[in-house]
Amino acid sequence: FQALMFYMPRIFWRTFSIKAGLNICDLVEAAHNYKSADKFESRKTYMNYLIKNIDQYVDDNRRYENSRSKNPIVRCMQTCVPGGGRFLGNYIVILYFFVKFLYIINTCIQVFIISGLLGKSFWIFGYDFIIKLMSGQGWT
Repeated sequence: FQALMFYMPRIFWRTFSIKAGLNICDLVEAAHNYKSADKFESRKTYMNYLIKNIDQYVDDNRRYENSRSKNPIVRCMQTCVPGGGRFLGNYIVILYFFVKFLYIINTCIQVFIISGLLGKSFWIFGYDFIIKLMSGQGWT
């Protein structure tokens, strides 16, 4: 059960990162290939691939005059939240931090479960350890 719970944020990441429209594994692999390429032409090909994909992902329609909203409320929100929108890079960043938050919450819940099963207060174990060490009692 506990191993499955630690695997759940990974499943969540895999499921929702696909919807971002950016294949991070391919970009990382292309960057690695760029770094290890010897020929100028192959390096240029990898760099063009990286630039094309990242530019496509972060392309902002607000740059174009004809696609700008005339609604003053929408324009105010676009000004106040400049990174708003799925294609401005914040979707994948928010998803990443949310998954990291899930890992932290999962770890805390796992500590409480272990503490309940073993009957010891493990959530204050580090604090008790330092207090005992500083008072010279040892750590047993």
